[in-house]
Amino acid sequence: MIDGTYAIAARVGNEEKKGTVTLKTAGSKVKAKLDAFIIKGEFEGTASGDSFRFDGVVKVLFKKARFQVDGKVDGDRLTAVAKAEGASLNIEGTRM
Repeated sequence: MIDGTYAIAARVGNEEKKGTVTLKTAGSKVKAKLDAFIIKGEFEGTASGDSFRFDGVVKVLFKKARFQVDGKVDGDRLTAVAKAEGASLNIEGTRM
């Protein structure tokens, strides 16, 4: 089951960045409420089994950047990869 709120973390350079994501599914749709790193907002995407994907646009300094998150939930553990403009970030989390 994907639904739940997760404490998430990602390593950016020498720093560990933390945040939360709440996932709620309805059939093959997923809604993600993200408060992590420089991204804060609600996004929609798709879900299939224990996998999910959502994307959106965030403002970074003076421009907007499109990002995409692909992830999987295994029990209480979330793993995901966020991609934006050629860069990627590995994310790990635990259900709260």
